[in-house]
Amino acid sequence: TIPATADLLDAIANMPLGAVILPGLDQQLNEEAWQAIGPSHPQYGLKKLLEKFEVERRDVGLWQVYGQQEYTNSSPLEGEARRGGDPQSEYVEQRMALSPNPSLEGRGMAHCSSRTYLLQTTMLPAEVTEQWRHLTRENIAKNAVEGLARVETNHPQEEAQVIALMMRKVLDTSDKTAALVTPDRALAERVCTMLSRWGIAANDSAGSSLAAQPVGAFLQDVLMVAAPHAASIDFLSLLKHPLAACGLNPSECRARAREVEINVWRNEKPETSEWLQQLQQQLQPITASWYEKRPLLDRLKTHIKLAETLATTDMEKGSARLWQEGAGEAAAEWLDDWQKASHQFPPVTGEEYVGLFTELMRAVTIRPSYGQHPRLTILGALEARLIQADLIILGGMNEGVWPPEAAIDPWMSRPMKQDFGLPSPERLVGLSAHDFVQLASAPEVVLTRSKRAGSAPTVPSRFLLQLETVLKAVGYISEAGDILKPPEPWLEWAQQLDAPEVLIQIKPPEPKPPVGARPKQLSVTEIGTWRRNPYAIYAKHILKLRKLGELEADIDAADRGSMIHGALDEFIKKYPDELPAKAVDELLDVGRKIFSAFDQHPEVQAFWWPRFERIAAWFIEHETERRDSGIKILQAEADGKMRLGDFTLKGRADRIDQMPGGGLSITDYKTGGVPTQKEIKAGFEPQLPLLALIAEKGGFKNIPSQATSELAYWKLSGGRVVAEEKPVDGDVAELMQQAAAGLERLIELFSKAATPYQAVPKPQYQPRYDDYAHLARLAEWGRTGGEE
Repeated sequence: TIPATADLLDAIANMPLGAVILPGLDQQLNEEAWQAIGPSHPQYGLKKLLEKFEVERRDVGLWQVYGQQEYTNSSPLEGEARRGGDPQSEYVEQRMALSPNPSLEGRGMAHCSSRTYLLQTTMLPAEVTEQWRHLTRENIAKNAVEGLARVETNHPQEEAQVIALMMRKVLDTSDKTAALVTPDRALAERVCTMLSRWGIAANDSAGSSLAAQPVGAFLQDVLMVAAPHAASIDFLSLLKHPLAACGLNPSECRARAREVEINVWRNEKPETSEWLQQLQQQLQPITASWYEKRPLLDRLKTHIKLAETLATTDMEKGSARLWQEGAGEAAAEWLDDWQKASHQFPPVTGEEYVGLFTELMRAVTIRPSYGQHPRLTILGALEARLIQADLIILGGMNEGVWPPEAAIDPWMSRPMKQDFGLPSPERLVGLSAHDFVQLASAPEVVLTRSKRAGSAPTVPSRFLLQLETVLKAVGYISEAGDILKPPEPWLEWAQQLDAPEVLIQIKPPEPKPPVGARPKQLSVTEIGTWRRNPYAIYAKHILKLRKLGELEADIDAADRGSMIHGALDEFIKKYPDELPAKAVDELLDVGRKIFSAFDQHPEVQAFWWPRFERIAAWFIEHETERRDSGIKILQAEADGKMRLGDFTLKGRADRIDQMPGGGLSITDYKTGGVPTQKEIKAGFEPQLPLLALIAEKGGFKNIPSQATSELAYWKLSGGRVVAEEKPVDGDVAELMQQAAAGLERLIELFSKAATPYQAVPKPQYQPRYDDYAHLARLAEWGRTGGEE
């Protein structure tokens, strides 16, 4: 199908003893169908080649096969093309309609001819597929499908398990071979992994990229940490790599990496690490010259030297650890070749070197030189043309794999390509169809596909659908039975492969720690958690577990809330009595100072700052009205506490105001969701009533004991509805009494050793955020709602 190759073959066909073999040429196809062949047909490439040779299809000889006998005289080759088709030629005289597939040698001509006819009929051009309506079992004998089976699985992992089981069973028969042929590299890798459970290393013709090998990944990691903009995740990727040692025992290096991770990169108040500083000093030869143009050879030598230094242990040199075994030796050879050729390259910066190094390394393929199984092979469609096996498994029989998706050219349309003499996108479909026909002609073939890929359904390959349509037309596939059903229950075996012998029901955790270990102090916000999810209180205050900070975490709603809270609190503390003349501008100035800590996040300035500007305007207008009505601010960010027996309740109010008619107003700012009135009255959100209880007991410093007359949430979103004041409905004194009674009941209940700390006892009141859901295994037992 490549013009230059076609020219070469044309020259060979013109030579006195030249011969060109045309695999799978369909000489039985009627002339109407032959003329209708388009680029997506398996015979299209052969048709175009014969046209170039100026050879008629009827003049192509057949390759004679005589079982195990040697070829005599000049036996014509299968689909052997000679120019002119001289009827006196011995090649034409000896032409015989024998097996079109040498792999079927000695296996029975009737089977071969029937399968070949079936597949050729399956691939009829669309213009003549009405011929399928006239098919009968006299046209397609039952032995055409003998040895041909189809397996459909639910997901790709299951498909890999089925294929691995088939290949494993082949080994039970002496000298029998099997080959998985698939363009789907992910499926091939899954099958390799599945076979490794039996200690089988299948011979994968594709090999693997040097970049995917441990030594390749280590070389890339070294470059990433040397970049001036290296992030914590880059350092951890290097320091936790098995080849990393930094002059220490490798296990000690990883232990130090975990220590730095927790104390430096996942800590809100990071500590300093002398060991990390020493590592960064070792990276300076690359880091210091990152933005400079340096000769490529210098870049390579510095990179290799640094990699060997970081791979050195307390007992072994880094060079001895890096450049060993197959991948290490291949990497050393590739780097040596690159150094020899680097004199021709212009100087590069560090960033350019990373891009060049990464791309070139991906092109280096590593194939194990030994240790592969001699009878099991994994092939791509191209390699499969040269290798024969007793069992052929065509995996991934879905659209996009068989055939591959036709690429969309953004620069040239189909007519433009045709005008320029370039191949159409359907050419790949035709090549894939030809591969399918040739491979499916083997005596024993299994077609496999997965019904889903990830969360999306898949579409069966058009080749498979066409085959099923033909078999349905002659009654081989119907409600009564499916002739393509395999004799062995492969799918059931695959599903049972990892099925546990005993199913263990995961029940909700119910820890019952000693009374002395139970917390005697909680905040007002934790009282709601105590009711909604006691297990979270257990994990936090008894197990002393805290969620680690995210590495390179993106800013989230909590950060936005902290910024807005901080700006409002600072402004109120600065102007507790009278607002300044340009209050909005003053508040925005305070906000800019706080928001400046997130200057490296453009989304803050693009999305959050405009919201804050709208909130600031609303806040000043609202604050002006409150102060004009005689409401006075007593405290912002007010901390308070009170005692209930041996239990201490503490809390922080965003602001506490003095109402003109007497009594306090306690306000809580909310930049996210606001508790519902139902949740407050039911005691699942008792924060504000409990703060009122603390105020009544005189628990806030510098605020005299007095009753609270108003509780309110201020919802500050900055969106279409910029902000809202949402007062808590109901009598404050009554709400406060209910909250106090509920708290006393909780204290009494959990002071008993028999009371467990359950996880989400009432699913309808499950907390919005739960840092301990994975620890409680909520996703496992929560699916059934506690039922068997």
